[in-house]
Amino acid sequence: MELRHYRYLSAVRQHLSFAQAARSLGVSVPTLSVQIRYVEDRLGLRIFERTSRRVAVTREGEAYLQAAEAVLRAADTAEATGRNLARGTAGEVRIGYVGSAVYAGVLQRVMARFEHACPDATLMAQEHVMGELPRLVAENVVDLALVRGPVVTAPGLRQKDVTRDHFVAAVSSRHRLPARDSVLKAADLTDLPFILPEQRFGTEEVGRRGGFTPRVIAVPGSLVAVLTQVAVASAAAIVPDLLRDALQVEGVEFYEIDGPQIPSGIVAIWRRDERSPVVRSLIGQLDDALPPRLRTIEA
Repeated sequence: MELRHYRYLSAVRQHLSFAQAARSLGVSVPTLSVQIRYVEDRLGLRIFERTSRRVAVTREGEAYLQAAEAVLRAADTAEATGRNLARGTAGEVRIGYVGSAVYAGVLQRVMARFEHACPDATLMAQEHVMGELPRLVAENVVDLALVRGPVVTAPGLRQKDVTRDHFVAAVSSRHRLPARDSVLKAADLTDLPFILPEQRFGTEEVGRRGGFTPRVIAVPGSLVAVLTQVAVASAAAIVPDLLRDALQVEGVEFYEIDGPQIPSGIVAIWRRDERSPVVRSLIGQLDDALPPRLRTIEA
């Protein structure tokens, strides 16, 4: 049987009149009668009792019609889901992120904006090692990555700046450094051991400016672990400025680095040829989740 047969049955049940049901369906009464009889003959079940004056549903027919209308509801749900998938308001999206995307509030803003706009979609977020994220996007494991910039991506990927930040020095309070107004020269860090965060650019730039190669003693991964190691190992680390407010770790002091700020920030990465409507919807909503000064910044 076809869905139209279930719709014919439902209409007759609703109106208890073949004439009214046929009118609502836009078919003739004879056509409707033939189709109802076809269903009854196929099932070997009398669904309706008919007289010249009235139509009634049989007891067995009532049980069958409840099942038939469940089929119609399921079909309507499937059709709505298909339309939502095509519009990009339903489906599954996978976000990969680094910890500082959470400290900056970027992940929360992106997810909140998307969940409001696409409540039928499924959004999954998982923290990953930063160096793996561009590859995971390229290999379709992750649909959108939020990483700490600067970052170089493959030709098949696109990126957008999401926040602007800069690097500062986090130094163990055991060290007495010649800071002026909480500003250090890069060379002041020459003799200190370094804890290396996932984003190495700041550390490398400080070494270049100070004319030394940073002596790295640990690469612990997360920024919480980096600051912890700075405190317990009497070391230094070059980290995003946002950590001053986001993470308070006893035994760690923050310093600006003399000279031009070393830029950083959160960068969103996605596939250039993305075909999934729901993923395209998320990408299209990035601007709405950004501070006004960052909107439409693209590379």
